[in-house]
Amino acid sequence: MDKEFIFDGLVDETNLLNQKQVISDIFSYIKNKKKIVLYGSRNRAKTSIIRNIIFPKWKKQNPKGLAIYIELMHVKDLADISERFTKSFNQSYGELAKIKTFLDTTIKLFKGLRPSYELGENGKMEFSIKSSDGKNIVDIEELLDRIHDLSEKGVPCLLCFDEFQDIAFVKKAEAILRRKFEEIGSKIPIIVLGSKQHVLTEVFEEPKAPFYKWGVKIEISNIPYEEYYPYLKERFIGELVNTSDEVLKYLQDALFRSPEEIHRIGYEANRKCSSMPLTEGVIDDLIDQYIEGNGTVFESRVDHITSQQLSFLKQIVFSRDRKVSGIYSQDFLHKVGVSSPGMQKIVKRLLDRGFIDRKGDSYTMNDPFLFYHLKKTRLS
Repeated sequence: MDKEFIFDGLVDETNLLNQKQVISDIFSYIKNKKKIVLYGSRNRAKTSIIRNIIFPKWKKQNPKGLAIYIELMHVKDLADISERFTKSFNQSYGELAKIKTFLDTTIKLFKGLRPSYELGENGKMEFSIKSSDGKNIVDIEELLDRIHDLSEKGVPCLLCFDEFQDIAFVKKAEAILRRKFEEIGSKIPIIVLGSKQHVLTEVFEEPKAPFYKWGVKIEISNIPYEEYYPYLKERFIGELVNTSDEVLKYLQDALFRSPEEIHRIGYEANRKCSSMPLTEGVIDDLIDQYIEGNGTVFESRVDHITSQQLSFLKQIVFSRDRKVSGIYSQDFLHKVGVSSPGMQKIVKRLLDRGFIDRKGDSYTMNDPFLFYHLKKTRLS
């Protein structure tokens, strides 16, 4: 077996499936200096696409270009955003600063800031930029101004903000970033990534939101069943390669068509039962074994969940198609045991904590392993 099931990390291009059109669209928009919103459910390889494909290829095309990736998951405040941006800028600019001609022609653009080289934790000299008063964190507005200056001087720039929707929880962040992005104008392509659909909707679709109708939208959707079959069989060993397409479809559906979980169970199948083709029963057993072996992890996630939140999840777990709608109907409110205002609080809490996803009027759980853990231990 020369191909393996990859999970718990970024996926390289050889292990990505069915994303050629998405990648092509992103490059096309970058070329035209567009603003891009790349979104999709959790574990759909959004970050892998950017960090393992888009950024390396863009850097190869622009060897003296500045590509900056910023992770905003659980960002706390504006100072936290500035700190993360400063670290990302230092790393990206530091790589280019090794090119003497680049350093000589751009260093003078940092007016009011203090660029320097210092001994890093790894014992090597590292580039860093400080504020005018010597602080290690430079305000994000100031840094975006300097990046704009670099672009004006002919330096190609590319910015990416991962889990961008989390700025919605930081006071003034949306307004500040929208204003700075507008000042950048059409000179620099910007990519923002997001996985919390309900927050993304508030950020990009609410008429009063600063980012209303901002950017072109690209969605990472489910991989078609028939395209997944050969991908899975290439990674199975022994008799597993003879698993029927019908059972492989069951595997995908059982794990909510989420590649991360599908690959994890595929790996467990190779490890434990490669002497026979998969069956639906074997898939169920592998999921149960994984749930039992990681029960403490799942319990820690639901440790502070309320009985009413649990009651809401119960409606999803035992629904025919694993989703619920019409949650403000009298019948559904009665089943959960809450009032309409109480339902609003429950849904907001479960959405914010990543237990559920919303699409239109429907609500689903987004973690198949947590789904089965609750079904087996809390809701049986």
